[in-house]
Amino acid sequence: MPRLCPHCRVPRQLSEEECCGLGLEASLIERIGHRGAWDRTVNESGGCDACRGRGFVGRVLVVDQLVMTPLVREIIQKGYDPVELDRVARAEGFEIFRTSGARQLAAGEISPHSYHLLLAGGCV
Repeated sequence: MPRLCPHCRVPRQLSEEECCGLGLEASLIERIGHRGAWDRTVNESGGCDACRGRGFVGRVLVVDQLVMTPLVREIIQKGYDPVELDRVARAEGFEIFRTSGARQLAAGEISPHSYHLLLAGGCV
């Protein structure tokens, strides 16, 4: 995903309606480990000399992340069913791309528009 330029990104607060539209419920914000209460501040793209007026510089990785813990490894090796693997993986810290993207959004690294495209399955 495009990373917002750190020199010209513009902070703003999401409305409650925007949060709902992006699926940013309180439980998701808690899951991403955002310190303290998130005040719905996000960043939008600006444009400056550092980013050649684009508002973005570089990319941010937003992925499904499965931590290969001993328990997850054991379940995979023994060939447990996918439902059990999913349950254990989530308990052991599995993070889907939606959560990874929300973490980047709350940190101000990606824009709400980029996050929306991620959820919609569009190319970013």
